[in-house]
Amino acid sequence: MRRFYLLILLAMLALAACQPVQPHTMDTQPMAVPVLTAADKITNAMTAAPSTVAAGAAVRDWPIDATLGEAKELRPGTNGWVCRPDDPSSPTDDPRCLDANWLNVFGLDFGPERESQGNIGISYMLMGDSVADNDDPSALVPPAGQEWQLDPPHLMVASPRPLDPALYTTDHHSGGPFVMFGGTPAEHIMVPVEIVPAQDAADKIANAMSAAPMIVAQDATIIDWPIDPTLGDGKVLRTGTNGWVCRPDDPSSPTDDPRCLDANWLKVFGMEFGSEREALNLIGFAYMLQGDSVADNDDPSLAEPPAGQEWLVDPPHIMIASSHRWDPAAYSTDPHAGGPFIMFAGTPAEHLMVPITDAAISAPTANDAPDFDIAAGLASAEAFLDKKQAAGDFNGVALIARDGEIIWSKAWGMADRAQGIPNTAQTIFRVYEMSVQFTAAAMLLLEQQGKLSVQDPICDYLDGCPEAWQPVTIHHLLSHTSGLPDYFESDAGAAYRLSRDGATTQEIIDLFRDDPLLFEPGEQRYWSHSGFVLAGLIIERVSGQPYGEFVRQQLFEPLGMLHSGYGDPAEGLALGYRTYRDTTPVPFDVSSLYASGGIYSTAEDLYRWNEALYNGELLNETELSKMLTWHDDNGSGQGSGYGIVVGKYFGRPWAGNGGYFDGYSAVLGRYLDDRVTTVLMGNQDMLIFDLSDEMERRFFTSQ
Repeated sequence: MRRFYLLILLAMLALAACQPVQPHTMDTQPMAVPVLTAADKITNAMTAAPSTVAAGAAVRDWPIDATLGEAKELRPGTNGWVCRPDDPSSPTDDPRCLDANWLNVFGLDFGPERESQGNIGISYMLMGDSVADNDDPSALVPPAGQEWQLDPPHLMVASPRPLDPALYTTDHHSGGPFVMFGGTPAEHIMVPVEIVPAQDAADKIANAMSAAPMIVAQDATIIDWPIDPTLGDGKVLRTGTNGWVCRPDDPSSPTDDPRCLDANWLKVFGMEFGSEREALNLIGFAYMLQGDSVADNDDPSLAEPPAGQEWLVDPPHIMIASSHRWDPAAYSTDPHAGGPFIMFAGTPAEHLMVPITDAAISAPTANDAPDFDIAAGLASAEAFLDKKQAAGDFNGVALIARDGEIIWSKAWGMADRAQGIPNTAQTIFRVYEMSVQFTAAAMLLLEQQGKLSVQDPICDYLDGCPEAWQPVTIHHLLSHTSGLPDYFESDAGAAYRLSRDGATTQEIIDLFRDDPLLFEPGEQRYWSHSGFVLAGLIIERVSGQPYGEFVRQQLFEPLGMLHSGYGDPAEGLALGYRTYRDTTPVPFDVSSLYASGGIYSTAEDLYRWNEALYNGELLNETELSKMLTWHDDNGSGQGSGYGIVVGKYFGRPWAGNGGYFDGYSAVLGRYLDDRVTTVLMGNQDMLIFDLSDEMERRFFTSQ
């Protein structure tokens, strides 16, 4: 039985995303996985855990056939950890790193042999995963009518003792830790992790919530620290509903260290070890995603480091408190050893510290310091949008990120005015013409995969291609230099009817296929929905998938953009309005825009998109360069990249695009040298580009 679970069930564990778990559509057949070299597999496997763990781990491949036993070792290790590369049987990138205790306990039947191991096992899956069934570890594909379960980056915790189903949820949609494969030898707790932007300690509620993933913190009780620690607990700043308690920065320590503690942690932490504590048979979890500093790793009573010593600064981490003692022979007590370690060993405050990054969060160095006042700029930008929203000129969400971290976001107004549902950073909006950026990236990805060239004539891929289109290439479509007329101008009345009634791709093409080109391809730049409709059709022909399915599987899901897609989302879409006074949404069927405007997304997903795009997670350097090349000039000081505008704003190199149509507006930009991403989007008609320009001007100038 143990051999079966170690070789088969472990092979079925899989993960994938970077956001709180949500239901999501995915094929029930595994996607084709590129053939990787041994070196590639080692590199991939090491992405599963902090490098302090992965650097010394053994790396083992998956067997080609799971019934054939263990696959070869790609690299020996020195620290007792074993990492594996992406599991080719699952549809997402899901490397993992497993500690020695996990390897000892996982897959054993519950009983004396498993309990005699005594030690809780830890595993990292920091790239996330996908799993066929949350209850059945032997399922190779989801049950009929169900979909792959996508999980965000997380830790896994395997206990030698059965987990009490009354203490832990088995619902992977509930937020926070949950039980996977409950009641089987593969049973373990999944603990989602993410890096959360820091919040000013002066705003105690926001600061406390930055300790944990938002799916946990948003419903937690917030309790302040007492002014005098001898006076008992501090006041409740906010009452919660999910059993978690979060605290803001501890003013007695030198670093920002908010924390969020679950009900099991609150129950067991601080109890003396003995029969009463052990009878609880539980594991408690606490998040400290901003890291912390501690006076001494062994003595929890010390308020200052011992003479001659310094504060111990820990990176972002999760803490695990057990009703049973931690075995010092199985876990290090050295905070510098790398990987999990015991803090306050042998005391009632004993717990396991599990880092999720390599180093503590620190302030930028002098070389990284921006040439503008970030705090003042954000305050000025927010004040501007506050004023515009009060005047009825803006309704939506704004977000600014720098160096891969969200440094500010705020939402205004209602997503559904009749129901009183507010906008949030997770609210879904239609992005309309911004969709062409995703269509262009999809085309470049196909070129990267060797399936087409952007210099190919479009008629190589289109049936019944008109003679006028013969000189048009994919390059011309992506750079808006094709000369194709825009069908909203060719036949505005018919296009309007399709926008209300819906359209097939052929019905759209029929609006412009017989019109002459406006100019010779490549001669000038003219923004055309028509060109990107044809681009979407080519993507379908080459990939063999519907456009919406391709962008979901190839773009959004691999990048953790779980609230983005094509068409109509199942839930969470803000309703689009004409003005701030309206309560009736504007009717619009995005099938009439197809690949030129049918995408929906959130502010946070757009931030993820920009980070992944410019960090090389999707396109290689060659393809990204094509996207950002100034292919043509329209006289405005801007150039046309592929599905994107490139140029300078405020003297700073910039790339981005936006879209607006009935009831929705959105702009996404990247200041390339400053590594700053800006998002502005909303659900009413508004002067979105003017608003975005002024928000960004104020951010950089503080005026």
